[in-house]
Amino acid sequence: MNLSAPIRFECEDLMSRKYLSDTLKAYLKEPFVALCIGSDKSISDSLGPFCGMFLKKYSNIPVYGTLEKPVHRANLAFTMDVIRLLHPKHTVLAVDAAFGIRDLSGSIMFIEDGVIPASEFESVDYKAGDIAVIGVTDYPGSDRDWLNKVRISTVYDMAQMIAMSIIDAGT
Repeated sequence: MNLSAPIRFECEDLMSRKYLSDTLKAYLKEPFVALCIGSDKSISDSLGPFCGMFLKKYSNIPVYGTLEKPVHRANLAFTMDVIRLLHPKHTVLAVDAAFGIRDLSGSIMFIEDGVIPASEFESVDYKAGDIAVIGVTDYPGSDRDWLNKVRISTVYDMAQMIAMSIIDAGT
């Protein structure tokens, strides 16, 4: 399959978990590892670490990036090297937060390619993961602290839905 655009799922849609799980099943090659990217210091960017926490708690999937040990720009390249060394034949599923327009906030996107992690200030010049699930957690606002305006429950619910979809796809 070759997608020209990401597949979009709505977190509030009760069928999205099944649809995302079915999509992941079509693309995930066994074995796989989850690379959950983000920071525990910003609510909007904590989607990956929350997802990693759920995956660690409820599955046996190898997980890199949790609330206790986040994977972010400063340690992403090192973590990718570790994954390649310890799991050379694994598909890497990247999970990351994104910031978009107001109408996309709360949406979950499946991308059949890796993700290029970015911060508010710069992006890295390589892709993380073989496939990716991106949650649009927030949108830029006019105030300086817009990265922490999203509700924790919104990010938590999105991360839980993504994690359960990944678990469903892996079984």
